[in-house]
Amino acid sequence: MLVKFLLFPLALLFNAITKVRNYCYDHQFFKSYKSTLKTIGIGNLQVGGSGKTPFTAWLFNEFNGDYKIGILSRGYGRKTKGLIHANQTSSAQTIGDEPFWYLQHLPEVEVVVAEKRKLGLQHYEKSKVQLVLLDDAFQHRAVQLDVQIVLTEYGNLYFNDTLLPIGRLRESINGIYRADIIVVTKCPQTMGLDEKQQLIRKINPSKHQSVFFTCIQYQRIRSIKGSASLSELNVQKVIALSSIANPKLFINELKSQYSVVEAKSFPDHFYYSVKEIAMLIDSLDAQTIVITTEKDESKLLNETLKNLLPENKFWVLPLQTEIMFDEKEMLLEAIKKKLH
Repeated sequence: MLVKFLLFPLALLFNAITKVRNYCYDHQFFKSYKSTLKTIGIGNLQVGGSGKTPFTAWLFNEFNGDYKIGILSRGYGRKTKGLIHANQTSSAQTIGDEPFWYLQHLPEVEVVVAEKRKLGLQHYEKSKVQLVLLDDAFQHRAVQLDVQIVLTEYGNLYFNDTLLPIGRLRESINGIYRADIIVVTKCPQTMGLDEKQQLIRKINPSKHQSVFFTCIQYQRIRSIKGSASLSELNVQKVIALSSIANPKLFINELKSQYSVVEAKSFPDHFYYSVKEIAMLIDSLDAQTIVITTEKDESKLLNETLKNLLPENKFWVLPLQTEIMFDEKEMLLEAIKKKLH
């Protein structure tokens, strides 16, 4: 309580700054760039952990047959600066862990990272890209997008949160009214219609807004290095390794399937050192494996780290986004209506 009391003036100052900034954009004192390309923003009101990466991948897979698609990201956590068009020599260190994951997993995707999204859009305008998905650009108001999708995590809904630095809100919850579509992510698969309606009432969407719900579908684990199947190994213990904003669901999923003896959780966008991975490898015995997330896998694919990994000892648990309540077509139609 004392910490919150001491941070309260900073939260008030942060709120004032973001309100003035939004006012200036709303009343066109600050100009926004409108691209000639079709654009969809995937963002949130809070810092991290809402599931933007798998949802962006879902959007890519749904629209890939209709458009040549580019994904534009700031490339948070990368060791470089400026605009970079990703290619075969790119790594998580040069473009960021999430953009590198897109590059590795989405066929024929064009990935660009740029702190200034306007420059990224102008770069795409010179290419064959027709639709740009902007990852984490809801507060980047220097660009004007066709569709704004805001995600909020079921376990930490935006209207229950408080402003930075006390809570995780990047701006006032009133900012939600800039969104065209609100998606509640990481919902329990057992969630019923009554709870769905209760949450919609709490969100209280405007007439121009639609609300949808998604859950996580975990897939079969696969080896990062090695060709053995899990059934061939005498696995009795698992170490859960992650550097994501909210590892709770990941760890709980592993605990439901395996005997998790340790959960090693690092900050979001953390880059593992050779020493840390070497120490982890040294701690493994014949019956223990490491299971990590796809986002973390992108960092372990660094050539130096991958060479360290013993075969069939490091595994990854993939996941996919699933639209709940048979509303997939409704969500796609809501997006297409805004695009056209």
